[in-house]
Amino acid sequence: MRNRWPVVFSITALIVAVLGATPVGEAALNALPRASVGPLQLKANAVTSVKVKNGSLLRADFRAGQIPAGPAGPAGPAGAQGAPGTSGLQTVFTTSAINSTATRTLTATCPSGKTALGGGVAVTPTTASEVAITASYLANSTTWTASAQEVNAQIANWGLNVVVICALVAP
Repeated sequence: MRNRWPVVFSITALIVAVLGATPVGEAALNALPRASVGPLQLKANAVTSVKVKNGSLLRADFRAGQIPAGPAGPAGPAGAQGAPGTSGLQTVFTTSAINSTATRTLTATCPSGKTALGGGVAVTPTTASEVAITASYLANSTTWTASAQEVNAQIANWGLNVVVICALVAP
């Protein structure tokens, strides 16, 4: 029997070596399913930097702010000079006479050298419910024009307030 022990040990070692390199052996080594061990199963400080393979972690493995920003890059070249913008913003109001004229047209004009950017109109008083604004538009580059008329003959007096918004605009 003494002569058989070396043979028994040799055969056992051979079986372990063969099974370790086969799918059966791999199954025995990987008894835990992938990703089955997480923070609940690990003790505090169980995973240290010594136990993590260098280069195996990705940016997604870290919380925001844990990875320091890299050094600032060099300044880029200066951009081209932008076009001049608008300046000298001004609003010009024109008010018509307040009476019971059935229709009226009124304009508001920008001062010399300024360009109209927009405008508008309002009926006054605001209780003149039987008056309809029939037009409100940019007549040319410096003038806003508006028109209104009575829908039904008014006993009350009414008027128009026209505004144009002007500015110096670079060519």
